[in-house]
Amino acid sequence: MTTRMIVLAAALLLLIAVAAPAQAQQKMTYEEYQAELAQWQEREQQANAALEDCESQKSQLRAEIEGLDSEISTVWNEVFDELGATDTDVDAFAQRFGDFERSVNRFGRLSPEQMYEQQDELAMLEKELKGLSKEPQALLTQFKQRIDRAGADLDSYRKRMAGPRSVKYTVMRGDHLWGIAKMPDHYGDGAKWMRIYSVNREKIDDPDLIYPEQAFSVPLDIDKNSQYLVKRGDFLAKIAEEVYGDPYKWRDLYEANRELMPDENMLYENTILTVPGRGGSKMMER
Repeated sequence: MTTRMIVLAAALLLLIAVAAPAQAQQKMTYEEYQAELAQWQEREQQANAALEDCESQKSQLRAEIEGLDSEISTVWNEVFDELGATDTDVDAFAQRFGDFERSVNRFGRLSPEQMYEQQDELAMLEKELKGLSKEPQALLTQFKQRIDRAGADLDSYRKRMAGPRSVKYTVMRGDHLWGIAKMPDHYGDGAKWMRIYSVNREKIDDPDLIYPEQAFSVPLDIDKNSQYLVKRGDFLAKIAEEVYGDPYKWRDLYEANRELMPDENMLYENTILTVPGRGGSKMMER
């Protein structure tokens, strides 16, 4: 045998020796694959069985929920019948009350001074809350707590509200009420002198005679809880209707302010009347 043939025979034997383990390794990997596939198929079967069980439970729960919804609907219908309202009425009330709450929140963001300037709005909110609380829907728990909270908020705003402003002025030689009222820091209008006289009448015997060193309070705002500023065309019965809701209480106003009135049928514009029987608040002097 030649050397070349010996080399070829050795190479062939080497190839056979390398190929045999590779085939064995490939056969072993395939067997493992088959075993793993069987495991996943078993898991799939278990998952499908669990899914079917979940679907069954879901259907059962859906039926229970539908039953509860029906019971809840029946109870709500009974509640609505008791209240004399419908679910449409409740939805409309919820919308109106939501708008009201937003108005309350907007007012709460004002400064104390702004609250005083807009106290008429606060009074309107209080009146609106009173009306809402009398509606049958207000008895529902979902609204009752919100109504109580809104009432507490409005009470806190009224307590936080600033009082009416006034300034102190000391009379100097040559002063008169018209001139004091006309000062730019006061009213800038001499015709409003009656306001000064109204709140200082215990110090002034005659509005045409004031004296140096007298200290007067000059009201810049009116306390709407205890005072009323007379406007052109006002008369006592009309004012009584506005402040008391009863025109026949005009005599209460007259008795409390007779020093400012020549008689019960004569009122001067810009007079600040005391309104007895209503709450007062302090003046904020600056």
